[in-house]
Amino acid sequence: MADNNMNFEFGVVDEKATLTVLTGQAAKIYDPEKVQLDGIITAPSEYFSKRRFAHVEDARLVDVGFTLHSTHVIFNKEQRKIVLTVNEHDKFATVVIGSLKFNKFLDSLEINSPQSYSIAQLEKAFRFERRWFADPSKHKDLILKLRNFTAKITTTSQQENDLQGNKKAFFESKVSEFTKSTDLGFVLSLPVFDGLEKRQIPISVEIDVVGGSVALFLVCYELDEIIDEIVTSIFDREKEIFKDIVIIEQ
Repeated sequence: MADNNMNFEFGVVDEKATLTVLTGQAAKIYDPEKVQLDGIITAPSEYFSKRRFAHVEDARLVDVGFTLHSTHVIFNKEQRKIVLTVNEHDKFATVVIGSLKFNKFLDSLEINSPQSYSIAQLEKAFRFERRWFADPSKHKDLILKLRNFTAKITTTSQQENDLQGNKKAFFESKVSEFTKSTDLGFVLSLPVFDGLEKRQIPISVEIDVVGGSVALFLVCYELDEIIDEIVTSIFDREKEIFKDIVIIEQ
């Protein structure tokens, strides 16, 4: 098969050079792309630690991965994010984002919120979630208690009339009786944020009346403190890793 490539030799000063002309379809040209990587909260420090040292020389890690004075990291506690930027003056700088993402199951429970459950809804929410219970036997107990749950709602009314055209009416509904043996509290064991170690989350179930029906609310008075403790601990640890570069706190 004939070679369609053509080579030309020409002189450059006192040396010879070769120009090669390729015929046929040209290779595609791709524009550079900015690199943005998203991961769990430790993704930026993982990238920084591994890419900072490019190779081993005489059994030593040589710091030639990137220039530290053109690298910075942003810590945002409110958004629970850490953002590392490498080659910050380059249009195609590398950005690595680490985020604390709530455990999906824990987030779906809407603990400490106005979200209420009917008895059937709460049973459905936990029916196949035994793996999250600190004591698996408590999972079965909770399901059985919900299936046998009974309650009585009492409504009282009161009217006021000051004989001057002002009238007021008050209505109050409350759960006056429920199954005395029904202690619906339990303890979950799960990572509050994805990728972290498990924590024990004590949950209590509060009973009220919403729209004339029994409503159950999931409550954990320690949850905000647990979250603050985890975020502070992680940010302090990650800052130590980045102590050699510019740290910006937001």
